[in-house]
Amino acid sequence: KENAVQCYLTTDLTYEGVARKFEITNFTLLASWVNHFKIYGEVPIRKKRGRRKKLESIASSMTQNPNDSQRIKELEQELRYAKIEVAYLKGLRRLEKNALMNKNQDSSTISVKPSNSKKS
Repeated sequence: KENAVQCYLTTDLTYEGVARKFEITNFTLLASWVNHFKIYGEVPIRKKRGRRKKLESIASSMTQNPNDSQRIKELEQELRYAKIEVAYLKGLRRLEKNALMNKNQDSSTISVKPSNSKKS
């Protein structure tokens, strides 16, 4: 790839001419390599093909050292404390909201006096 890109950039050959010289079957592929080189300053690396591994197989293939398991325990404990704190704050907010609603209801009740006027 690098040789083909450098050949295109340093000579007067077209994409098709460089593709023929380096036996590249698709000259538009060469054009994309050249454009990538102009933008990023490097020839694109080869893309991996095939299916990705499932998360379980990746996790099982990784070996944990004792420091990782200790860190996981610490993070789990922090998460528990955070969940407790969130639940407490939600309850507190709910109580404040209920108190405010009760206060508004008490102040918004208007005493209505029956009308004593008679029509003649």
